[in-house]
Amino acid sequence: MNGRSTARQVVEVTDIGDRLDDLLDRVKREETRVIVQRDGVAVAVAALVSSDELARMERVDTEREARFRVVAEVRSAFNDLSADEIDREADRAVAKLRAEAAAGG
Repeated sequence: MNGRSTARQVVEVTDIGDRLDDLLDRVKREETRVIVQRDGVAVAVAALVSSDELARMERVDTEREARFRVVAEVRSAFNDLSADEIDREADRAVAKLRAEAAAGG
C-alpha cells in the first residue's frame, strides 16, 4: 500500500459496466477499493482491489496458514492428555518461566 488510507467505494453490480474503466483506474492508483453489492443489499458479493493489495492479502493468508500449522503441531503433542493435565502442565511451565525471570535468567 502507499502509506495513506485507501477509501472504500460501494457500487451496485448493475452499475459496474458503465464505470468499469474508471473504477479500475482508481483501484490501480490505490485511491479506492471497490465493494460490489447486488440489489441494494448491504452484503458484498465481490471486491476490486489493486494487484499490490491482492499480493499483500495473499502474503497475510500464507502467514496465517503457517501459524495455524504450528498451532496444530503443538496441539498434536498433547492429544493423549486430558484438559486437566494440560492445565497442570501449562501452570507448571508458567511457574518455571516466572521463577527463571525472577532469578534473572
